[in-house]
Amino acid sequence: MLLLPKEFISSKIDAIASPRLGWQKEAFIDQWPLLSRYYFSITTFELGSTNRLNQGSFALTWGSKIPHEVSKMKHKVLILNGPNLNMLGIREPDIYGSGSLSDVESACEQEAKALSMSVICKQSNEEGKLVTWVQNAINDMDGLLINAGAYTHTSLALLDSLSAAQLPTIEIHMSNIHSREQFRHHSFVSLVASGMICGLGSYGYVLGLRAIHRILNTA
Repeated sequence: MLLLPKEFISSKIDAIASPRLGWQKEAFIDQWPLLSRYYFSITTFELGSTNRLNQGSFALTWGSKIPHEVSKMKHKVLILNGPNLNMLGIREPDIYGSGSLSDVESACEQEAKALSMSVICKQSNEEGKLVTWVQNAINDMDGLLINAGAYTHTSLALLDSLSAAQLPTIEIHMSNIHSREQFRHHSFVSLVASGMICGLGSYGYVLGLRAIHRILNTA
């Protein structure tokens, strides 16, 4: 499988001396924002003995085969953890439990495998990194789980990046933020999240993945 950049595809299609492909190229390039996230198999494209791309070595699989290729793909979910989540197991274990962040990530990977999804786990104490990761997820990810930590209650920048990404998003909190200090009750993330799971410890991440799976497979 090969992920082909738009510019490569456009140039290779131009190299095919066949008027039959004019409308196909136009339609494909017009739909690139949708299709660019998917992988396409490479196969011989028969155009006759004199009109083969690179002497018939390879070309894009067109038309009806695209849904088949897409259907075989795993959904990719980004799991973001914000400030102090790297201190799990050390910080207030009576609230956050004794498990480490590595334990949480391992549980997420196992659950994702059971759901035929893939996950990428990231953590940062820096607001800007979290914002950049959300922005980068627009083209690479199908869904997002986020425990923004204290930035949940303060970060307009994170809210704006989540709004721009428009990905199915589940907000996670290990503690019940509504039974704690008043300042923790407000969440900027909730303004754009598809849903929130709180108060269930690390198991909330597992439930969040199941929720994302359901959203992605019923959309």
